[in-house]
Amino acid sequence: MQKKLSSYAIIPDSLYVERDADRQLARAIVDMRKPPYVLVARQMGKTNLLLNAKRRLQTADDVFCYLDLTRRLPTLNDFFEYVVERVLDANLALRAAVSEQIREIRVSSAGRLPAIAYEKCLLAILNRIAGRLVIILDEVDSLASCTFSDAIFSQIRSVYFERGNEGLKSLQRLTYVLSGVAEPRELIKDRSISPFNIGDRIVLDDFSRAEMASFADKASLALAPDVLDRLFARTAGNPRMIWDICSQLEDMILSGADPTPDSVDSIVERLYFADLPSPPIDHIRSLVVDDRDLRSAVVALHSGDYARISDIIRSRLFLAGIARSVTGEMVVEWRNSIVRQSLSPDWLSTLPDASSDALIRFDSLFAASDFAEAERVFGTEVNLSVVPLTIRHQYLLKRAHVLVGLNRFDDALGVIDAFDADVTCPYAVRMSGAFLRACIHADMGKDQKALAEFAKVASSDGDLDQRAFAKYRITGCLLRLREPHDVVRQSVDALQEAVRFVEDKRDALQARTVTEVLGNSYLSLGQLLHAQQSDAFSIEALKNAIVEGSDSIKLRSAKELLGLLTNDEERRKYLGIACRHLVAIEPGASSRLASVERQVVASLGSWASQLNMHEEYDALLSYAIRSGMVANDSINALRLEIWGGQSNPSDIKVLREIIDARTSLLDENVGLALAYIVRTQPSGTYIQLFLDRFDWAAKQRKLSEEDFEAAHSILLVGFDGRQISTAERAAEILQSVVGYSPYYELVHLWLAIYSAISFLNARRERFRTELFADFFLKNAPLPVLERGFGKAASETMLKRINAIYASAKREQLRDRPPRKIGRNAIVRVRYADGTILARKYKRVEQEIRHGDCVLLV
Repeated sequence: MQKKLSSYAIIPDSLYVERDADRQLARAIVDMRKPPYVLVARQMGKTNLLLNAKRRLQTADDVFCYLDLTRRLPTLNDFFEYVVERVLDANLALRAAVSEQIREIRVSSAGRLPAIAYEKCLLAILNRIAGRLVIILDEVDSLASCTFSDAIFSQIRSVYFERGNEGLKSLQRLTYVLSGVAEPRELIKDRSISPFNIGDRIVLDDFSRAEMASFADKASLALAPDVLDRLFARTAGNPRMIWDICSQLEDMILSGADPTPDSVDSIVERLYFADLPSPPIDHIRSLVVDDRDLRSAVVALHSGDYARISDIIRSRLFLAGIARSVTGEMVVEWRNSIVRQSLSPDWLSTLPDASSDALIRFDSLFAASDFAEAERVFGTEVNLSVVPLTIRHQYLLKRAHVLVGLNRFDDALGVIDAFDADVTCPYAVRMSGAFLRACIHADMGKDQKALAEFAKVASSDGDLDQRAFAKYRITGCLLRLREPHDVVRQSVDALQEAVRFVEDKRDALQARTVTEVLGNSYLSLGQLLHAQQSDAFSIEALKNAIVEGSDSIKLRSAKELLGLLTNDEERRKYLGIACRHLVAIEPGASSRLASVERQVVASLGSWASQLNMHEEYDALLSYAIRSGMVANDSINALRLEIWGGQSNPSDIKVLREIIDARTSLLDENVGLALAYIVRTQPSGTYIQLFLDRFDWAAKQRKLSEEDFEAAHSILLVGFDGRQISTAERAAEILQSVVGYSPYYELVHLWLAIYSAISFLNARRERFRTELFADFFLKNAPLPVLERGFGKAASETMLKRINAIYASAKREQLRDRPPRKIGRNAIVRVRYADGTILARKYKRVEQEIRHGDCVLLV
């Protein structure tokens, strides 16, 4: 047996294995309608693919010309002349036949566009041959550095469009084949010209398992199936790797040894993971070293974060030989295990600027609070051993902050605790770690440990800003512990110490520290002192918080302060200060807005409305929208919350605006506005609207407490004049929701009516007493009364109402002076629903006797 797998530039036909790309290329050349272009990574066999097509398809009548474009040519004219000369070299008889004509074309075309002479030369050649002219341009990506690449692709493109012209039909026998590691459209520099989008893309993939076995047979390698399986598992069919590994397996066989799967692994280790790896790994690594985008994509491949890899980078990964081409799939696959192992995270971390790049990415992600991605970068890309000692601990501290952001508190504590045992860790970093450790313990509810750490930082010689924050945070730990008898006193002392420290070091502290620590300390002092009923001191502290604090602290402090003040002028002053930064923001302007709770905005809005501070009211509503607290289309909910928060709201303008601008009566905010307006200033129109919605809400079991309170108002005020009908409608609706869970609201309603009857009876308003009592007896739901008051109490209540009703009727009849009325006399009577009619006495006499209506004197 002789060695067959030597080093060849051109693979012998006897060893060539055709793949699907060979068949695609053959069809494209035979078809001649579009220029095929072969896209493949280097050292994958594309040149042999092209030469195999030439070998198989060229006939005696054809001219196939292969050109390697890595040769640099200075001008476009030189390029076109080079192509023509290589075509003539491919057929010496053709050169002899057309050389003179070619020379004449070039002379006559001097000074004209190079493409004109080039096309005429091609036509002259086509007119001299009977078959096809196939121009194969390999390494087209080499044209990227040429200034005239656009003209080359434009000329190629024009061939396929001009061949329909009568005088250019011979161009139908001309086709180009392009090959390289970049798509021709990516080589077009001028985006204003038409893109090169007419080609048939041909992807040269790796060997299949069967194609690899065919290659082994052609090479006369008697390899066992398990050896072939291991070879395919390691290479995934990469032709160059298979050739090189099989060449060494062949040497083993020639030496008398039998290859095993372990033999394959040993050869792989020797070829690709030595200090100087063999092709194609050497080339792939050089691409990754020189290209940051590829490096980032390789890191994403390792982590499975495929979403980070754009379509353009996916194409480059394929053309670099790193990834497989998986069309339309989200997942990006490694080319094979050898490539993956050769580009391992450990190898990436050894690159000269790899850790520097990783730290830059980490800093950017940390600043953007993208903690999950920052931790991934730190864990997979940062090699701490090459990070300078002067900044190493600072990045470890940042990583601890990242872990806190991911709620991995124990891991963060592990990073920080290591500082104490590391003699190289700077004191400032240790104290910053201690402050973070204290914050972690506080977040985990370990207030005793947090208190000790905050106290250590507060008394240290470390960073002044951290010391200031530590002094303030001590208070929170004390209040949560609640162990010392005088915990409030200790907390007040701690806050005052924080205030004194900041005031003393004000000039040396960052402005943010001053506003945050002073503002929060004064706010907390105000709240504690108010709880101790020291309102005078509380007011003073809250005023200081508004003056010194950040924008959000000003707003929170104002909420606390306004309820303690008794003077409206002072209220206006401090509400104005707290809202000043909101008023100053231009409508629609982009601004960093303070973050405060909705209840704070609602409370301040209520005060602004009550104090007629319209600018501040509008600014608070605008802030609520711009900060994302409420959507623009749900601002009415906040307006109602503000209205309801006033101590004694009387201006119903807001309510009318919401109701009158309604698009649907079923809108929740419209319903709340109706409930409020019915309770405040009931009118016939709004009562009817409310009852319509009340009826719908009752059927949907969506009644709110405000609905019940509004119904209560209707029942209590609706018995005068003709309004008793609305009260009865409300009662009828309430009857339908007796089984509804918030029954206590119903109990409250009927208890209020019971109280009203007793009150009217005591004032001897007999007629109204009779109406109320009659309404109660007809409509009060006994199950609700029994559930609310118990069976015995409910029976007692009903007996009392019956007695009051009977007494009221008797006294009305007794107090009425006797009067003889003719049967045809016109009289006025009032019915139970409040309706008053004028009718002949004989028509209503029986109704009067039965108590259905009352004769008006």
